[in-house]
Amino acid sequence: MDVVRRWRSRVQAHPRYRWIVLATVLFGLFAVGLSFTVLSTVLPQIDSEFGVDESVSHWVVTAPILVFGIAGPIVGKFGDIYGAKRPYLVGFGIATVFLFLTGLSWNIGSLIAFRVIAALEGAATGPCAVKYIAAHFEPAERSKAFGWFSFVSAGAPTIGLFVGAAIVPLLGWRAIFFIQVPLCAIALVIAWVVLDDTDARPDVRVHVPGALLLGAAAFCGLFALNLGVASGWTAPLYLMLAATPVLLAVFVWTQARTDHPLFPLHYFRRRNFTLSLLASTMVNFAYLGGFIIAPFLLADLLGLPEGQTLAVLVSRPLAFTLVAIWAGYAVARIGERTGAVFGAAAIGGAMVMLASVGETSPVALVVCGLAIAGIGLGFCQPSLNTASVNAMDLEDQAVAGGMAASVQSIGGALGNVVLVGILRSGLPPGATTADVAPAALESAFSDAYLVGAIVALVAVAVAFGIRRTPRTVAEEAPRLPDVEVVETGELI
Repeated sequence: MDVVRRWRSRVQAHPRYRWIVLATVLFGLFAVGLSFTVLSTVLPQIDSEFGVDESVSHWVVTAPILVFGIAGPIVGKFGDIYGAKRPYLVGFGIATVFLFLTGLSWNIGSLIAFRVIAALEGAATGPCAVKYIAAHFEPAERSKAFGWFSFVSAGAPTIGLFVGAAIVPLLGWRAIFFIQVPLCAIALVIAWVVLDDTDARPDVRVHVPGALLLGAAAFCGLFALNLGVASGWTAPLYLMLAATPVLLAVFVWTQARTDHPLFPLHYFRRRNFTLSLLASTMVNFAYLGGFIIAPFLLADLLGLPEGQTLAVLVSRPLAFTLVAIWAGYAVARIGERTGAVFGAAAIGGAMVMLASVGETSPVALVVCGLAIAGIGLGFCQPSLNTASVNAMDLEDQAVAGGMAASVQSIGGALGNVVLVGILRSGLPPGATTADVAPAALESAFSDAYLVGAIVALVAVAVAFGIRRTPRTVAEEAPRLPDVEVVETGELI
């Protein structure tokens, strides 16, 4: 323990300690997110091994995404109350154990359950990383850190896909987790040694009724949207969807009447916070909704085989990953509004480009459209994350990170439902995109992508209302513990 204390003191005294903290929390984010999407490529193997069909196995991928969207604000609140280090380490440790158990799953039920618990605990990594960024970086410089945050958030699942493609044919899908667990264990030890703690708030309690209401609202909405798209709409799903705004209204009512709200509602009166969340919802609507129908565009309209389709689809996350770091530094110079407006406009332009794809269009047109969308989100995410976090007081910035994660999940789910619904409405009753002649698909795809373009352009208008964080600190000035956080959340 003396050795650990000496190392911890030495590291925390380093003049670039804030960058060491950032590298530490982002390594943890990378380790947890590595397997987030890779299982989507091996679902046929899981179906065969456990004797289930696609309607069941798709929850291996969908359920963790739902949990991340639901748990973000709640685990973020723990980071604000107890300081970020404790929930980060506890959540990370439990997630590591359940990732190991995932590799030992004996049926589809255990696989989904272990994935859900690992995602529930791993959800603490994102909000706590945001808390550390807010604690160690000046407001005007946070976009640089959020550029790296976006890079890792997108890069981990992308690298996971490539790693999975290399090892799954040789060692099977379980090897993904047996490789991931040592990475998580190393990240956990490094975090235990390196990280300091953020300020705790022992006088604040978790508002349990609010947490339950918010979780129920998010679950009903996201569950209904995901299942409705995957399996078709039924009366129970419509009821769950209708219950979502009711539960949210009750949540708001309870938060306004408690001394310890899960999320302080007065932040919604701050221009940058409200507009950044609204723009993020719209951007992810277009970005993720447009991406979910892209495989059908490539396979059924352009007639590409599966291997080429996957190669083309990689262009979007690859562009996002490559541009995210540079965009974070650019946003520190040009401001959050300019970065968000440019990014949303790029996504809107990409949707228009994809709407123009026809049966005889070159594949390069789709590659360009997907890559431009990835570049657009690469600018949007650090811009909007910086604007929302800077609009909040330091003690509430972990829950701000959780809110941002939830908004991205909700926006993506809405885009999924709406754009897939528009695509299907343009097809004959009961037909799928594989059943219709390519020439007849052009109009359906065009309508869906044009709706995505309209939503992205509305996001441009919303982003124009965001105000830039004042540049009060030199670009590479060390973070001093007594520097006051600049309040930039103007009233609407």
